[in-house]
Amino acid sequence: MAWNIVLLDPTNNNNQTTRVQALSLINDCYKYQMDLTTGSVIITDAVKMVTQKTEQLDTLKKLDEKIEGIEEETTTNGVF
Repeated sequence: MAWNIVLLDPTNNNNQTTRVQALSLINDCYKYQMDLTTGSVIITDAVKMVTQKTEQLDTLKKLDEKIEGIEEETTTNGVF
C-alpha cells in the first residue's frame, strides 16, 4: 500500500508530504524485517525452550503412567 502511494503519481507536488510519510513507513518496515531476520537467535532459543519443556512433560507423563501401573499391580496382587 505504501509503495502504491509512492509510485502512483511521483510528479504531484501536492502529495509530497504523503509520499514522504509513505517512504518513512516503508523504511520502518524494512528496518523491522531486518531486526527480525537478524535476531533469529531469540526465536531459536524460544523454540529450543519449548521443545525442552515438551520433552520434560512427555517424560513426566510416562513416569506417571509407570507409577500408576505399578500401583495397580500391587493392589491386584494384594487382593489375590
